[in-house]
Amino acid sequence: MKDPFEGMFEASWDHELDSGDTALLVIDLQYFDAHPDWGEGLTARRKGVEHLFAPMFEGVERILPNVQRLLDGARSKGIEVIHVRVAELTRDCRDVGLKQRVRGLFVPSDSKEAEFLPEVRPIEDEIVINKSSSGVFPWTNLDVILRAMGMRHLVMTGISTGGCVESAVRDAADLGYFVTVVDDACADSSPGAHRGALERMVGGIVRSTDTDAVLGEFASFEPRMVPEMCPPAGADNWSDDDPYSAIFGAPVEPVLDPGRTALLLMNCQRFAGDAHGKLISRARAAGAGEELDDFVRRTRETIPVIEKLLRVCRSAGATVVHLPQGEALADGRDLGANRRSRNLGIPRDSESADF
Repeated sequence: MKDPFEGMFEASWDHELDSGDTALLVIDLQYFDAHPDWGEGLTARRKGVEHLFAPMFEGVERILPNVQRLLDGARSKGIEVIHVRVAELTRDCRDVGLKQRVRGLFVPSDSKEAEFLPEVRPIEDEIVINKSSSGVFPWTNLDVILRAMGMRHLVMTGISTGGCVESAVRDAADLGYFVTVVDDACADSSPGAHRGALERMVGGIVRSTDTDAVLGEFASFEPRMVPEMCPPAGADNWSDDDPYSAIFGAPVEPVLDPGRTALLLMNCQRFAGDAHGKLISRARAAGAGEELDDFVRRTRETIPVIEKLLRVCRSAGATVVHLPQGEALADGRDLGANRRSRNLGIPRDSESADF
C-alpha cells in the first residue's frame, strides 16, 4: 500500500560530514542475538523453530564484512566508534528492563551472550554501551556522552533493522542528530522486514546509503584530533571556604554566539514575582517579616536587569525561552505531588500564571 504521506516532506539532509562530529554505532552484534548457537538462536533451536531465524543469521553473515570495513575506515580517521549491546549491568540481572523481563530476555553482564562477535569486537579504548531495552537512548546516558564529545552525525549499523536499529535511529533524530543508516551493514528477520524498516525511517535528517558510499565520505575526512586532557591549572588566590578554588582556575568565559545562545527565564510570573502575588501574600499571612521584605526588594531590583537581558537577546536574534510554573490543565489535576501538598497550585488561566 502506498504511503499517503509520501512526497509531503522534502529531504533536509544538509549536514557536511566531518570526522570531528561523526560517530559509528555498531548495534547488538553479539552472541545473544547475532549467533545461531547462543541466546535467541539456541532458544529457537530447542523449540524446533530455528528455520524461522535462518534469514536473520544469514543476514548477519552478509553484513559482517561490511561492518568490519566500516570499522577499519572509521578507525583509520580517528572517528569515534561506539559498540551497543544488550547486557544487564549486574550478574543476577536485577536491573533488567520490564520489556525484557516479561519476554524472558536476560543477558548477564559476564555471560557469553553479552560478548560481541569476534569479527566486530571493540578494540583499545572504544566505548561500550550496555542497555536492557530495544532503544539505547531512553535506557542509557549515550546522548550525554555524544554531546560531551561534540557528536552531531551518527552512522548506524547492526541488528535488527526494524527493531533496535530503528529505535536508535528514531530517538537520535528526535534528539537532533543527523543519521546515516548503512543499508548493507544492517540485518533484519527477513529481507522484506529490512526494506520496510528502511522505508519507514528515511526522510528529514535520516538518510540511507551503502558501505561504499560511507567509506568514500570517510576517506575525504581529515583525521580527527582529540584534545589532550590537561590537569587543572590552579589559582593564585583561593578561599578557605572553597577548597576547590585552590586547585581549579577561574571559570572559562564563554564566547556567546546569538545563533547558539538561549536566554532561559524561569518563573518570571506574578505567582512569585509580584509583591501582591499568591506566594508573597501567603508568606505575609504566615507571619513573614523582614526577610520577606528583603526578598521583595531584591525581586524589584532584578526585574530591570531581566528586561535589559530580554532587549539585548531579542535584538541580537538569540532564542528566548520562558519556563513558567503552572499546571497544563485548566482544572489543575496534573499538579505535582510536592506543590499539591503545599497547596501551591497555579491554574493555567489564573492571574498567578501571568508573566
